Amino acid sequence: MSTILNECILGGTIMEDPQIVGEGEAAWAFMKLMTTFGQKQADGSYIDIEQPIQIVADVPHHVNTVRKYIKSGKAMTVSAYYRTWESGGTLHHGFFIRKLIFASANWTPPQE
Repeated sequence: MSTILNECILGGTIMEDPQIVGEGEAAWAFMKLMTTFGQKQADGSYIDIEQPIQIVADVPHHVNTVRKYIKSGKAMTVSAYYRTWESGGTLHHGFFIRKLIFASANWTPPQE
């Protein structure tokens, strides 16, 4: 017997300001998180490969947090699950937020 576990921990830097679509309970937030991974070369050395990842917030309190605190250049970690969806006849995929984990090194409350 096997169990499918759809849980990912992704860390990186937000590439551009998030896009917020809709309002209230129907709002979604879309972000691109730049991650890196090491790839071994033929000579035994490693290089870092950059990989942008689509992050989606569909829960109202996550969308509000993204709207208030997430901007381009912010380092963060996301606990998420992978999902695909169809919109306008196009198949999309991304990682849906379960938990946002801010990097304390570059987190400051917004100035009002």
